[in-house]
Amino acid sequence: MTSAPIRKLAVLIHADVADSTALVQRHQALAHQRIQSCFKGFAETIADYGGNTRELRGDALIAEFERASDAVCAALAFQIAQSDYVVGLDDDIRPVERIGIAIGEVIIADKTITGSGIVLAQRLEQLAQPGEVVIQGAAYETLPRHLPFDYQNLGEQSLKGFDEKVRALRVTLRKGASVPQADIRPAVGAGLALPDKPSIAVLPFAVSYTHLRAHETLTPISYAVFCLKKGGGGGGG
Repeated sequence: MTSAPIRKLAVLIHADVADSTALVQRHQALAHQRIQSCFKGFAETIADYGGNTRELRGDALIAEFERASDAVCAALAFQIAQSDYVVGLDDDIRPVERIGIAIGEVIIADKTITGSGIVLAQRLEQLAQPGEVVIQGAAYETLPRHLPFDYQNLGEQSLKGFDEKVRALRVTLRKGASVPQADIRPAVGAGLALPDKPSIAVLPFAVSYTHLRAHETLTPISYAVFCLKKGGGGGGG
């Protein structure tokens, strides 16, 4: 059954492995294995920061976030970990990613994601050197200033497929700092799992002064049960 398309504004990551063709030419099997392992590790980091990896396209990855701060943290955390990993390799099959981050509109349908936001993130990624993260100016404007990041203004860029120039910035982790830890929360698009045991949900409601004075010795749960038995939400007078 075909699902109805969902159109929305999102923070998007587009990442690819730099010089992937050259890596494959050197050693096809090993390059493929390490590239896939690279993407798997990034997808795990993305999930840790509340993002959702939407697609893997050959040597490229597309992910969606609700907040630019989460996207940047995930990108930098992965780049640092991947850099440490490839330094320890004793051969030249070293997959390193370039990452672009943008805010834009997307359409999600039948497990595929399309839209100008993805194209913009891809164009920004092409401005990045291997191991770098480049973000859109609009995404930068939403980042809290307390984050331990440094930014290099790359200026207004003419990007293929876009009539207006786009401000781009290179973002790096400040020297001596650590990437902020991820919040523990559901990933973008993830539903909340239903409990497998009987449980009680406590919902907010208005409590009338009359009811409160008459039943001020009730616990919150027993008061909620009282209101339900009375047929009201506790907001009557």
